[in-house]
Amino acid sequence: MKKIAPLLKHLAGFQSRIVLYFVTSLLAVVFSLFSFTMLAPVLQVLFEGVSEPSTNKGIVSDIINKVNETILEYDKLTALTYSVLIVVVFTILKNLFVYTSLNILNPIRNAVIRKLRNEMFMKALSLPIGFFNEERKGDLISKMTNDINEVEVSIMNVLETFIREPLTIIITLISMVVISPQLTLFLLILLPISGLIIGRIGKSLKKPSGEAQEQLGNVLGVIDETLVGMRVVKAFNAEKHQQLRFTQINNLIFRLKNKIAMRRDLSSPLSETMGIIVVCIILWYGGKLIFSGDTSLTGPFFIMFIGLFYQIINPIKNLSTAFYNIQKG
Repeated sequence: MKKIAPLLKHLAGFQSRIVLYFVTSLLAVVFSLFSFTMLAPVLQVLFEGVSEPSTNKGIVSDIINKVNETILEYDKLTALTYSVLIVVVFTILKNLFVYTSLNILNPIRNAVIRKLRNEMFMKALSLPIGFFNEERKGDLISKMTNDINEVEVSIMNVLETFIREPLTIIITLISMVVISPQLTLFLLILLPISGLIIGRIGKSLKKPSGEAQEQLGNVLGVIDETLVGMRVVKAFNAEKHQQLRFTQINNLIFRLKNKIAMRRDLSSPLSETMGIIVVCIILWYGGKLIFSGDTSLTGPFFIMFIGLFYQIINPIKNLSTAFYNIQKG
C-alpha cells in the first residue's frame, strides 16, 4: 500500500469528481438497499395478517405499523402493488446512479494513466545515454507498457472498490443492526475470522507478482538484444545460446504465472465459501433465538436479514480481489 500512495498524488485536481462519485455511489447503495428491503414488512402482514399496532420502539415496528395502516385503509393487494412499484422505481434509480458513478470514474482513471505515460516518456528522454544499455531496454519497455496496465487496474480498484464497497458494507450492516442487534453482533464476531484468512492470501501474492513483472522485463530485454544484434548472433553462431536464455526465462514466467493464477483464483471462491459458512451459522443462531422467544425478530425479517448479509458477500469478495490487484500493480 505504501507504493500505491505516490500514485494517489496524480488524483490532485479531481477532488470534485471523486466527491461526486462518492455521492452517486452512496445513493446507488441506498436505493439498492431500499429496493431489497421494501417487501419484507409487506410479506410480514400478508402471511401473518394485520396485527394490533406494535408498542415496541424501533424502525422495524414503525414500518410494520405503517403497512398495517395502509392495508386497513385500502387492502392487501393495494399495499402489495404499492410496494412492488416502489421496488421497481428504486431499482431503476439504483442502476441510474451506478451508471452515473462509472461515467464519473472512467475519465479520472484514463487521465491518470495518460499523465503517467507522459511522465515516463519524458523521464526516458531525460536519462543519460549510458543508461540505455542492452540489459535495461527491455525492462524500460516493460515498465512503459505492461506495468502501466497493472497500475491502471490498481488505480481503478483504489477509486472504485475502496469507495463503493465499504459504503455497501457499512450501510447494510447498519440496516442489519436495526433489524436485529443480537444477530449483527454475533455476525461481527465471525467476520474478522474469514477476513483474516482472505487477507493472508492477498499478502502472499505480492512476491510472485513482483517476480513475474521483473522476468517479463528480462524477456523483452532478450528479445530486444537478439533482434538488434542479430548480425552478431549469426556471426558467432549464438542462436542456441540466445534460445536457451529465452527458454529459461520464459519457463520461469510460466511457473510464476501459474502460481499467481492459482492464488488469485482461490481468493474469490474462498470468500464465497466463508460467507456461506457464516450464513449457515447465522441461520442456526437466528432460528435458535426465534424458537426460544429471545427476540422479537419474525420470519420475514429474519429472511431479510439473511438476504442483507448475502448482499455484503460480493463487496467483501470484491475487496479481496482488489487487494490482489493492488499487490500485483
